[in-house]
Amino acid sequence: MYCPKEVKQNIVIFIDEIDSVLSLKFPTDDFFAFIRACYNQRPDNPEYNRLTFCLLGVASPSNLIEDKQRTPFNIGKAISLTGFQLHEVEPLEKGLHSVVSEPTAVMKEILHWTGGQP
Repeated sequence: MYCPKEVKQNIVIFIDEIDSVLSLKFPTDDFFAFIRACYNQRPDNPEYNRLTFCLLGVASPSNLIEDKQRTPFNIGKAISLTGFQLHEVEPLEKGLHSVVSEPTAVMKEILHWTGGQP
């Protein structure tokens, strides 16, 4: 695999629900080893520096490759997400101004009910 020269920008491949990928009926170790191999190609082929994989889900990097004899999948960085705070949802709150009399109070309750996910 290589990054095609026709694409001048960096390439980001998003894989959502990574925890669901682990339950698929194919060798997921090979899939994650492929991603690791792309990363390992960077020193030898600078084109691989343009390629980024973004794995989204609730699996830790140590859970991604089951076979402990293979190269560990330790090249990523976990990003812990938290719920929105009231000041962060002001743009969404503006949409409530024409609908409710106290949009801030309503948005505060929505954040409470949803754990910060409006």
